Amino acid sequence: MNKKRLIIGGILVFVLLFAGLVASRVQQKKAREEALKHQVPPPTAVAVAQPHKGRLLDILKLPGNVVAMQEVQLVPKVNGRLTALYVKEGSPVYRGQTLGEIEHSELDAQLLQAKASAQAAKANLNQMVNGPLQTQIAQARASVRQLQASLGQLQASRAQSERDLLRQQSLANEGVITVQQLEMSKTQLQSSQQQIMAMEQQIVGARANLQQLLDGTRPEQIEAARAQHNQALATIQLYQAQLQNYRLVSPLTGVVTQQNLDPGSFVGPPNAVLSLAENSRPEIELFLPERELERIQLGQRVQVRSSALGQRVLVAQITAIAPVVNPQTRLVKLTAQLDRGSAVRSGMLLDCEIVLAEKPQALTVPPEALIRENDKTWVYTVNLGKDTKIKNQTGTVQAKTVLTGLRTPEAVEIRQGLSPLDQVIVKGTSFVRPGDKVQIQPAVKEVATHGS
Repeated sequence: MNKKRLIIGGILVFVLLFAGLVASRVQQKKAREEALKHQVPPPTAVAVAQPHKGRLLDILKLPGNVVAMQEVQLVPKVNGRLTALYVKEGSPVYRGQTLGEIEHSELDAQLLQAKASAQAAKANLNQMVNGPLQTQIAQARASVRQLQASLGQLQASRAQSERDLLRQQSLANEGVITVQQLEMSKTQLQSSQQQIMAMEQQIVGARANLQQLLDGTRPEQIEAARAQHNQALATIQLYQAQLQNYRLVSPLTGVVTQQNLDPGSFVGPPNAVLSLAENSRPEIELFLPERELERIQLGQRVQVRSSALGQRVLVAQITAIAPVVNPQTRLVKLTAQLDRGSAVRSGMLLDCEIVLAEKPQALTVPPEALIRENDKTWVYTVNLGKDTKIKNQTGTVQAKTVLTGLRTPEAVEIRQGLSPLDQVIVKGTSFVRPGDKVQIQPAVKEVATHGS
């Protein structure tokens, strides 16, 4: 019985002690809560900076590849032995320059022959146009008289042969001479008659020639001679045109980029002897993501850099935008042209920056300083008084509605709502509200802008 009372008593004592402990803890919590109600929280630490005023560029960075404006493969038009090559890789060339020759000795001989024929045809034409000389007429008349005299001699010789034949027949009838001797006399008479007939034909031709000289050249003869001369000239032009096929002529002004064959080699289509490139104004190929296409237009400026150029920055302009998008890569080809004399070579890889927009005097803040809600944008500023360089200074947060403009990854243009002297919170905006007290941490004096 006594043991049972002791247990019950012990339980009561434990309950009382626990209740007292709970009551003490409740009182302590109420006391802390009461103290917190009257305690002022410390200011939130933020970083501020003044808006920057200066040049703002919106730039799109892309890799670019240098290509020549025009590249050609110099392929010979004919087959033959390459006898000479006047340039080598890296040599400058100009349009129309002869860079090499293929053997053409046979064609040279044909050309000389054609020129000689043309000279003869020209002399004949001049003679017909100017008419015969008096010496030619005198020679023609003398030729007719000489032929007539020869004809008289032949006729006299024939008459003698006829008389001889009659006497030979009488002697043959008497048996004095043989039949063979009589036949020889007949043959001699026939020969005289044939000579007379030939001479009469020559006299007819000589008289016709004399009459032609006396009458002058007829118009149709002059036209025939002129046509013969023109035909000779056309033959010369044909051979000269064929001769050009044996020369390797540069179709552009540029540089030799590759030599494929050496002199002495047998050349002919379709194998190229030289590769040429026009590099007076090299071009840059860039490939633009299609989502950026709306921001690109002809004439936009492109800043060009390369490790091969050192600190130099070249400037190009966009001259062409491809009309189609590559369906596999979703990229659009752009072409930009560099200034003449740019120190770049075909095939070089360049770092290109397309200037999408430019503001020479823009007031900017970092993008993280902006607060957006619905259609409104504002920034938090802190009124620090005149001295903005004192560390750990405190101030009150103010909200200012702003109108933004050009945006880049590093800066946003503020068109309305801020002045260059405002102290804008650039770090800690998510932890403060208008009217809060804040403590200023060391911060930059200005906001850097991309491309300034």
